[in-house]
Amino acid sequence: MSLLENALATSLPDDAPTTLAQRLSADGPDVLAFSLRSIGYEIRQTVWLVIVVFVACVLLMCLARPAADFTTTRPKKFWLVALGGSLLVFVWPYVMPLYLPLHGILQWVALILAIYYVGPERRRMGKGGGWRRGGGRGDSGW
Repeated sequence: MSLLENALATSLPDDAPTTLAQRLSADGPDVLAFSLRSIGYEIRQTVWLVIVVFVACVLLMCLARPAADFTTTRPKKFWLVALGGSLLVFVWPYVMPLYLPLHGILQWVALILAIYYVGPERRRMGKGGGWRRGGGRGDSGW
């Protein structure tokens, strides 16, 4: 018996597995389940961070666009309030530890609103806008 197996055998109760192989096989599923839970948590946190950065960038894009580019039905103030609220919905649980009713549905609505602004709404406004309006080096977008 090795030194590690001897230490395990003396520190465990009589009905516990005594060899290292028996110990590892007995603890295997619990260790695996814990590692899968922690990996799932890390994936959820990474997805949350990507979504928060996306919504923050959409809000900055809205701030950079001049008010003349927006339509009369959805002016710039509407989009600033909507996108600011979207960012707040995602950051709320970390800022204030209060439960929001229907929080999951609110997050989906906020994400769809941000995607809608980036897609059809910006296409409707046309090319241009932003910090480099009229001062760019061509039509390449860089």
